[in-house]
Amino acid sequence: MSIVRSRIAYAGAVVLLATAAAAQTYPARPLPANQAGPYVCEVGRAAAEMRRMTDIGLIVEVGEFPPNVSVVVDKPKWDRAAPAVRRRWVQEIACATGERYANMLRTITVRARDSTRLGSFSSRDLQD
Repeated sequence: MSIVRSRIAYAGAVVLLATAAAAQTYPARPLPANQAGPYVCEVGRAAAEMRRMTDIGLIVEVGEFPPNVSVVVDKPKWDRAAPAVRRRWVQEIACATGERYANMLRTITVRARDSTRLGSFSSRDLQD
């Protein structure tokens, strides 16, 4: 009988630890109020935003292969962001890198460091 009680106590402890670990995960951050409207491409601002994303370690590498752009990002930071924030990030990358190829159809592919595909942006929409 004591084996059953110890197994129940162990299972209860595992559930409590799992609940506590789940409570410590980061929630998705909403899009800032100044970026909530429709996107307007301003190349200077987009280039500055891309430098900022590189400085904070979100963007690891950008490869331009016209008409495609491949972006390697830090997966944990990408996963923590809300879909609207991710879309805005990719729009900024499209604006900063794509203005030279404005008349060409382009696709921006977002990948993790291990080459896992995280999303693809084309026709002004991000598919996760």
